[in-house]
Amino acid sequence: EGTGENVLIKHAAFFDRNHDGFVYPWETFKGMRAIGCGLFISTAAAIVVNMSLSQKTRPGKFPSLLFPIEVKNIARAKHGSDTGVYDTQGRFVESKFEDIFKKHARENSSALTSKELSEMLKDNRESKDIGGWFGAFVEWKILFSLCKDKDGLMQKDKVRGVYDGTIFEKLEMDRQSTKNHKQGFVESKFEDIFRKHARSNPNALNSEELSEMLKANREPKDLTGRIGAFVEWKVLFSLCKDKDGLLQKDVVRGVYDGSLFEKLEMERKSAK
Repeated sequence: EGTGENVLIKHAAFFDRNHDGFVYPWETFKGMRAIGCGLFISTAAAIVVNMSLSQKTRPGKFPSLLFPIEVKNIARAKHGSDTGVYDTQGRFVESKFEDIFKKHARENSSALTSKELSEMLKDNRESKDIGGWFGAFVEWKILFSLCKDKDGLMQKDKVRGVYDGTIFEKLEMDRQSTKNHKQGFVESKFEDIFRKHARSNPNALNSEELSEMLKANREPKDLTGRIGAFVEWKVLFSLCKDKDGLLQKDVVRGVYDGSLFEKLEMERKSAK
């Protein structure tokens, strides 16, 4: 038997996005998106998971067309063909967890390859339990694709994180961090614009230089991105160029940090 807290509840609680004790389909969708799953997988998970688990976690209650999953009763929805790492009460069984690696981790004693994961799923399959096996297969294959390292291995700490729910929080934080990094202002890249393209004036761009910048940043086969960038910058240039036909450096900075749009709005209002 397992010891300590009910980690299966922690596993499920990640998807309870508003912390009200219930996981609705739209919360499953948001949770799946938060850890990096695409629209199709997230939508499918929201439908299949909630429809299959809802009533199991709400014993004695009338079925709800909203298909909520009651988090505190998630152990009742524990499917077959699993590893046994959760006991019947949803607690973590350390010996069963270690067995995964003793039995299947041959290439690396502290990690699983895709092939070893498939073998684990095959060994845990119970006869006539198609639903349980399929659910386990899909869940683990998705998590493997999200959690594998550069060598194609799912490390032991990541597998543990699947069971106690911490992997979901980490995936969400990593994804948000990556998103913020991409969206963040990179001063060196900003300065590169003027080093590379501002020939007539080191602190401004003329129309020709702006066109050169757009051409230099073009990515192959990205026609949509190219058109979008071209239209956006040409419109901004026409609105913001000075009397000498130059887009000044501070104005370009304002495009990136958003302050330019506030300035244009204030000027428009004051002109009325």
